[in-house]
Amino acid sequence: MSKQVEVKKSSWIEKVLAKLNLSEEGKVGLMQERLIKYYKEEKRKIEANIETITRNYTRDMETAEEELLEIKEAEDAAFIDLDLDKVNTVESRKAYIAVLDRQFNEAIKARKEKEEEIERKTKDFDASIKSCEKALEIVELKMSKLQ
Repeated sequence: MSKQVEVKKSSWIEKVLAKLNLSEEGKVGLMQERLIKYYKEEKRKIEANIETITRNYTRDMETAEEELLEIKEAEDAAFIDLDLDKVNTVESRKAYIAVLDRQFNEAIKARKEKEEEIERKTKDFDASIKSCEKALEIVELKMSKLQ
């Protein structure tokens, strides 16, 4: 009596899956690779965004600081630039007070507005960087969970 060994013929799909290692485990592995690649790209985008935000902020602050310096010089000049023709008589001095007061106020207002703009830009920059860092932290956490 001879024993017949039953040879199971594999279907074409099984052969292809075996060759490609696309079993359930293989599919999960491919998905893991795809996710890791996706998160690496997200991380790269966030880091590039941080660099762009930082570069733009630095450029804007350099310009704003130069403008503030000019505004401060104009403010100082507003307090010392007097029209001597308008201080000759009592009446002209009385009238000139309102003009000088407005001149002083405009100079002070311009400086304060520029300082507030700088402060606002700094707060916006800090908030943007913090947001990017949080997003980066989340992406890195996701990547670590996939390892």
